[in-house]
Order: sequence, then C-alpha cells, then structure tokens
Amino acid sequence: MHFDPNQVFPILIPLVIIGVLVIRRRKPQRIRIERLWIMPVLMTAFIGSGLYYTPHAAFHPLTYAAFAIALAVGLVAGWFRARTVPMSFDAASGTVVTEPSIVAIVVLVALFAGRSLLRMALAGSATGIDAGTISDGFLLFAVGLIVGGRIEMFVRGQRLIRSGTAVAMPS
Repeated sequence: MHFDPNQVFPILIPLVIIGVLVIRRRKPQRIRIERLWIMPVLMTAFIGSGLYYTPHAAFHPLTYAAFAIALAVGLVAGWFRARTVPMSFDAASGTVVTEPSIVAIVVLVALFAGRSLLRMALAGSATGIDAGTISDGFLLFAVGLIVGGRIEMFVRGQRLIRSGTAVAMPS
C-alpha cells in the first residue's frame, strides 16, 4: 500500500480539527457577544490580504461570480450552523452560554466532505478550473461561514440578554 500525503493530509487534517472541536465542545461554553466581531474581522483581513497578494492569472468575470456565490453560500451555511447551536442566558453571571450541538458538527463534517469530493471531482477535469481558483473559492466560503455564524450568534445573544430569559432555543 502506497502512502501519498497529497491525498491523505487534505482529508486527515480537517478530521483532526473537527475531532478537537467535538472534544472541546462537550460542555457548555460561555461566550462574550461583545467580542464575537473579532474573529470575523481577523479572518477577513488575513484571508483577504492572502488572496490579494497571492500571484495569479487574471480572473475571468465568471470566476468573480463564482467567488461571490461561494461567499454567499458560506454566509448562509454559517447562519444555518449558528441557528443549530443551543444558546441560553445565565442570569446569575449575566453571560450567554452555548451548548454542544450535534447538528453543527454534522454540518461541519458535511462541508469538509463536500469540499473533498468537489476537489476530487474537479481534479484533472477539462472544466478549465484550476486548483488555485477552487482554493480561493473555499477561502471565501470560509469567510462567509465565520461571518454568517457570528452575526447570527450576536443577534440571538443580544435577544437573550435583552429578554433575560433563562433558556432560548433557535427560533
């Protein structure tokens, strides 16, 4: 049996990351909704500058359309994933608490599986789409995923704090 790191690592690394997330998220986590903006800003800045400064051939207008679609799909997926995370308000400490969500983990696994399947399907195809363009699209999708999720969690967290309710599930 031949071990090809180029085929194994793109699948293994996301599975390890998901495993760490599952282990870390086994118990409720307190979140500070006033700090939810930090990760989306950092990710957008890092990924945006990485995309801007990476040398590449001029993009076709359809490539820009595909990038916009990837970003939009990422926003929707992030919103959906955040909607599946149970959130509650701990009145004693005045903080918002998120609980583990199997649906959120399943969404992440499905996204990573879809990414891997798409890359395998397009590898060596005559579509004219190169791996760099696919990677750029997935990076924009990741930005959308983070931004969409954090916006939804911020809105729900604000609603919980304003209402002061003990428990609130996704509506």
